[in-house]
Amino acid sequence: MKAPRRPAAQAAAWIDKLSRPAISNDDLFAFFAWRRDPVNLAAYEAESRTRKRRESRFVSEPDPFGFTVLDRASGEAAEFAGRAQTGIPEADAEDIAEILNRRDLRARARAH
Repeated sequence: MKAPRRPAAQAAAWIDKLSRPAISNDDLFAFFAWRRDPVNLAAYEAESRTRKRRESRFVSEPDPFGFTVLDRASGEAAEFAGRAQTGIPEADAEDIAEILNRRDLRARARAH
């Protein structure tokens, strides 16, 4: 009897494996082959988003008027360009969160 496919679990395992300092070419080729399946690709992208969201300081959250860029460190709306980022389009909130996360990552790297 064939074991059931579990794309979500496989995606998590691939992300863990790809995060290691060293990975073989054979593993990379196996990953690319696995990811060509649309079901696997969707699972990989979903797991990547989940991890990014869990590990990021700034995230985009829906609010009554659009989206808010939330600073998870303070629990408040993030400030960007002199304005609290609330009630903005989703794509803008995602872009701003990414910019703020890059800034935060650079600042933490400089602090060490």
